[in-house]
Amino acid sequence: MRQSKSVAIAAVLASGAMAATALAVPPPPNGSFSGDTSQTNLDNHAVSFETDASGTVTNFSIDWQAKCKAKGKFWTAGTTVDQMTTNGEVFGTDGSYTSHASPKIKGVITLSARGQFSDENNASGTWNAKVKVLKKVKKKHHKAKFKKIDSCTASISWNAARDQ
Repeated sequence: MRQSKSVAIAAVLASGAMAATALAVPPPPNGSFSGDTSQTNLDNHAVSFETDASGTVTNFSIDWQAKCKAKGKFWTAGTTVDQMTTNGEVFGTDGSYTSHASPKIKGVITLSARGQFSDENNASGTWNAKVKVLKKVKKKHHKAKFKKIDSCTASISWNAARDQ
């Protein structure tokens, strides 16, 4: 199942949820960054994002795969977050969206993304996703409903460097 979804997620960061390190620096304005996730066994394991004039992280895009409870099953996706909450050198978002793998299968993805700039040219972070896989079931004389058939999780890290 390969899905790509552009989502505008309302970022919710609890105060103090991301701790700053001594080496961290504020995000550079007007930057473009790209790199890889820890899922290097996948053909698509890229991460990329931009910073706007104020240093806010925008267009955060990541390819990822979640292992499902059903043996041998995976949910593979590419997700783009339009804008992340940026607080100093740290940034992140929490949210959810629905993605359709077929007319009868959809996934409800709940995500948490975090990142931090270590200097003006490098950033790293984490991506966590939970997928509730639903299948459309038809009821006689009733509107079709979706029933949970599986769940999948991903917990990965990523690194990105400024594009030259």
